[in-house]
Amino acid sequence: MTLLETKENRLAALFCELADADIRLWLDGERLRFDAPQGALTAELRNQLQTHKAEIITHLQQAHAVSQNEPRYYPFSFAQQHFWSLQQLNPGDCFYTVPFAFDLTGKLDIDVLRRSFNAIVSRHEILRTTLHQIDGVMTQVVAPRAEADMVVTDLKGVSNDLQAEKLQALISDEFHVPFDLSVSSCLRVRLFCLSDDQFVLLLCLHILIYDQRSLNALLHEISVHYAAFSVGKTPELPTLSLQYGDYAKDQLGLLATPIAHRISYWQDWFAKGEPEQWSWKTQQTTRAPAFEADILWQQFDAELMQQLKLLAQSCGVTLYMTLLAAYSVLLYRYTDCPDVVIGTTFANRGRWQFDSMIGSSLSVLSLRINLENSPDWLSLLQQIRDHVAHAMAHQDIPFRVIMPLVQPERKQLTPLFHSILSFLSETAHNELNLPGLTVNFMEHIANPASRPDLYLTIWEKKSNDGDGLTGYWLPQKNLFNDEESALLLKHFQQLLYTMVQAPNHTITQAMAELSLP
Repeated sequence: MTLLETKENRLAALFCELADADIRLWLDGERLRFDAPQGALTAELRNQLQTHKAEIITHLQQAHAVSQNEPRYYPFSFAQQHFWSLQQLNPGDCFYTVPFAFDLTGKLDIDVLRRSFNAIVSRHEILRTTLHQIDGVMTQVVAPRAEADMVVTDLKGVSNDLQAEKLQALISDEFHVPFDLSVSSCLRVRLFCLSDDQFVLLLCLHILIYDQRSLNALLHEISVHYAAFSVGKTPELPTLSLQYGDYAKDQLGLLATPIAHRISYWQDWFAKGEPEQWSWKTQQTTRAPAFEADILWQQFDAELMQQLKLLAQSCGVTLYMTLLAAYSVLLYRYTDCPDVVIGTTFANRGRWQFDSMIGSSLSVLSLRINLENSPDWLSLLQQIRDHVAHAMAHQDIPFRVIMPLVQPERKQLTPLFHSILSFLSETAHNELNLPGLTVNFMEHIANPASRPDLYLTIWEKKSNDGDGLTGYWLPQKNLFNDEESALLLKHFQQLLYTMVQAPNHTITQAMAELSLP
């Protein structure tokens, strides 16, 4: 055996030992980094890493050089499994497009902007990923290189009277172009040039790469790349130790661990029986295209938000839980069903190494809230606190993945809920900062499509008058007419005021105080 073969064997054995201990190695420039579970890096392993450090760095550099020219393969994440299944059933669906638009004023270097997006695509594998079935196995395929899907549209020749109308039509058209996950990226970039110093930047994200941390990372990196490239410098960003494919492998690894405690959440959930099949108490009769929704914006002033926070603090709950309490009563009011099931989103990023990762880690869990016997607001808040704590402790594996163990007779795609509340404790809209440009987030750009019957997204918003709440509703047009949708928003606001003003009142009293149509 040659000396080279001996070194290779020794290094291979070390890598196997590290993998068995779930210890990961990567390069940050010329420096060797590692991530290890607590207690996994023994003194012996640490000594071996130090002894073979130079060989390991050379090996990783060579492996990186090879990987840059070859596709990479990963298993599907739980979210990818879900949306792939839905796309096969409804290939023309476009309600998973999440848009964000920014008004840019100043001298924009379009070539630098394009270069910035290309650099981000090169840095984040998920932006070069397509989804496939290979030999019957659902597989992420990461292309070794790709360019950003960026299209520039010149509207400078359009008269002022028609320009706004044309812009709105182009933005709306983008909402109705579905993503084909088998051939295209999860990110579309559209730049509309209105004049020499006026632009609109539209980012269309597939929900597979959207959550607040992903948006924060994307906008931050656009800013860093553009600022550096504008002055001929190299962007200073830390090396990504893990990619979205690693996140998917981590999820898959959970299924190989004992999951009895995770199943217990859903066993308790179904111990109450299947949720009642309820219908909305609305009078809508006009047929609208499937999943077409109205977009209704709503804002709450700083005074109400402060009152909600004070109530939450006194009850040992969060602002999100107080909103959830009012939302659950609203659903009861509009369905007459006291067994209220609400879908809600959780971040589900358990490891710090995924903080800068672009790619959705959201879990959508079903909260089941019991409004029988008309609890008062304080009792309801305590019930919701317990439900949310239980759900958060079991968010890492969604119901559809472990359903065969819990409800093997249940149809795979039957929804557990028909309404979603998504609360964002912070927004990343102000993360985009481009030197030489004034950047304003175009708040009222949203996709008018929704799979759930009713979807509320709400977040805290800072203003000169203090922190308030803002958000938008997506009520399906097939279910709610214009008057009913407007009343829905009014009733939600009334419930919030009732909660803070009379927390000892029962929800029956609260609903009786709601205004009539």
